[in-house]
Amino acid sequence: MSTNEQVRGYLLVCTRAFSGKRGRTGLVSFVLGQAGPSTLALAEEQGIAALHGILSMTPPNEIHLALNKLREQGCVEVRDTLIRDRALPLLYLLDKGSFELERLRPILNLPAARSARTTEKALLVLTRLGKLMEGLATQPKESLPEHIALGVQQFEHYIELLCKALELKKDVPLSSPQAQRHFANRLEVCLCMSVFAELPEVEAQALRLATGIGLKHQLKEADFAAYYPQTDMHDKARIAAARVLSREWQGRSPLASVIGFLVLSEPN
Repeated sequence: MSTNEQVRGYLLVCTRAFSGKRGRTGLVSFVLGQAGPSTLALAEEQGIAALHGILSMTPPNEIHLALNKLREQGCVEVRDTLIRDRALPLLYLLDKGSFELERLRPILNLPAARSARTTEKALLVLTRLGKLMEGLATQPKESLPEHIALGVQQFEHYIELLCKALELKKDVPLSSPQAQRHFANRLEVCLCMSVFAELPEVEAQALRLATGIGLKHQLKEADFAAYYPQTDMHDKARIAAARVLSREWQGRSPLASVIGFLVLSEPN
């Protein structure tokens, strides 16, 4: 039988993984071991598949009471979210819930997070894109692979995929300093429109800070801490990176798909 704190902890872990993607029924079904195929696939993507049925020995009314308590305490909330012209009551993890999860984490038996490694790769790829945009405006073509810490072959792979996403001919972006600057501007605009604009503002700011992507409207780290005093910037960045890699995001734009492909091609 799980303790009350373990029940709270596992509910918070699953709420974070399913935040904005599943409602109360989906969450409870998952921890009871009764989830459907789509929820199991989502759990696999988020790295919590091993938690399916983690509370199967806990009475369902105890799980519902714990979830109610988490809502009353401001750790999670149910928010009507418009999906395909339907308003669905989906669960979201709030900042207070993130702090509570960190407090409870030592008592939880959590699976090794394959998704955590994937998220770190996503942060690495986005960091390289930020360095690429900077280098395109300041470095000669020959110095770009070293500037973003890639071998020549891997660098060419990046450029080829990015050109396809931005609908540019492969040889044009690096043909002159002016072409490089145009490529950097095009990539920045596409990142803003296809990635950052779709994220909650706090996540977008955190993700850009964590990956060093400097834009005109980007907060400095000290300003971020002042605006969001109870928010862990790196935690928010990881949440944003995981969101960008989710299945629903990968179909939103060619650039999101390319980022996902580059993450998959990163060695372990």
